[in-house]
Amino acid sequence: MWASIPMPYSGYEDKWLSNDATVKIRVSRPYMRYASRWFNDDQRAQYESTHGAIENDGFPLYTFSTAALAPKFLSTKKNNDEILADINIVPNPYYGFSRYESTALETYVKIVNLPAPCEVKIYTSNGVLIRTLSKKESEGATTYIDWDLKNHASIPVAGGVYIIHVDAPGIGTRTLRFFCAMRPTDLNAF
Repeated sequence: MWASIPMPYSGYEDKWLSNDATVKIRVSRPYMRYASRWFNDDQRAQYESTHGAIENDGFPLYTFSTAALAPKFLSTKKNNDEILADINIVPNPYYGFSRYESTALETYVKIVNLPAPCEVKIYTSNGVLIRTLSKKESEGATTYIDWDLKNHASIPVAGGVYIIHVDAPGIGTRTLRFFCAMRPTDLNAF
């Protein structure tokens, strides 16, 4: 497997990546020859006369293939664990401001890298459900949900720790912790 972008040497473009790769495997304890454990010289000669030469002169011989690791052209498929591990909330922690807000009266965070469909439930640290957000299959182009840091009744939440539970049918669930420090409302802005 190539670990970098190989560059062709001028004049050798026709031999592009046509060489064999040699892999050295280092072990913490060197191996003994297989032949030295089981054969003395007379037994080795007798074995080789009937079975042929001992492969690799009695040293351990390993074979492996990277064919199953080869990337597929234009493949973006991830396994379920990778999809769930990418789900996050930003910014976390929220300290009264995020770059998603355009005015002093807005408060927004984003729950990102969401598959469609999924349901996001937001709980207080003592387990009270304060908000449920949904991402439908038809919203497949976007991979996030905006949360305005308000509960079901559109009342701003208090600062503190919140538990966010993401349930993606057919993929799995992910639980996140979120901390926010809310800023006081500036009444002079009205």
